[in-house]
Amino acid sequence: MNVTDLEHALAAPAAPTAHGRPDLTAIRRAGARRRRTRRAVRALTVAAAGALAAGVLGVTGGAGDEHAIDPAQGGVDRTQLSDLAQQALEEIPGARKINSWQVLVPGPGSAPDPIGEPALTDERFAGEGVAIGEWYAGVTSYERDAFPSWLWRGAQHVEQTVLGDKHSYPVGSTDTGVVVDAGQLELACMTAWDWNKDVAIPGRPCSPAVVGVVGGERRYLWGIGTDDFLDPGAGMELFDTNAPAGVDQGWIGGVDGTDVVRADFTTTDGTVVEGRVSPGTLVPGKSMFYAQVPGELANVSIYDASGALIESHDLEPCSDPVDCEVR
Repeated sequence: MNVTDLEHALAAPAAPTAHGRPDLTAIRRAGARRRRTRRAVRALTVAAAGALAAGVLGVTGGAGDEHAIDPAQGGVDRTQLSDLAQQALEEIPGARKINSWQVLVPGPGSAPDPIGEPALTDERFAGEGVAIGEWYAGVTSYERDAFPSWLWRGAQHVEQTVLGDKHSYPVGSTDTGVVVDAGQLELACMTAWDWNKDVAIPGRPCSPAVVGVVGGERRYLWGIGTDDFLDPGAGMELFDTNAPAGVDQGWIGGVDGTDVVRADFTTTDGTVVEGRVSPGTLVPGKSMFYAQVPGELANVSIYDASGALIESHDLEPCSDPVDCEVR
């Protein structure tokens, strides 16, 4: 069973088994891992045929923004543009340098989804979503003909030879030095779904999730780890959207209740960005807040209509990829 299968099983009506029910508490505690693992499963599916032919035992990586999840294993020079990135800057219309070693190129207008997941229909969403920033992806997240052949093959070569090893290599990595502006990110409330019957589950609340939007189509990217942070009495949690260095980073937070009317996102240099707030309008009974923040985020403070502080949350330190997904 892969991660997608598990998500489908958990969303379906429960049936007793000889082995008992899944440990939902343990699964929810590990919620942040779902985002990373789901992308790894997708990457494995994408590259399975080529990987087996090449003797690769497993493929790591994901659907485009692994620069923030799985840093390059070695060999990437982050002080200057690689030859591939330099060529992309010179030859791809609209390309621009965003930091010392990465170039951002326009997307081809299709979704970065080489395994062909269908777009989501309106019935998969409760209410309207809200735009929260840009969707960034890696070149090999797309079909081969989405970009000039030299760019796609060059990115794949870096993944297989520089970022990979004899056991695995990433697919859709932006550690190649070339990042694709894939479309728009949207924060939405996903309808509880019965995967066996392929219908919504009546009476079950929707759950916040990040969705990619391109060409008028919406595709599920990741659930916000575990949404226990929206339970009564739970503290605030913060989630980033894995933007590359050199562009504004998207941040998402939420708390129980609908009292929040203002959210201040403060960076390490003291810059304050007033976020947008959805008190009960995105997730019923919950306040979600979000902002695109230049630089490094340090603190998020939320206030009610009287100006009283509801909660002040310093960004929690982290030391490994899983911890760094929930701050």
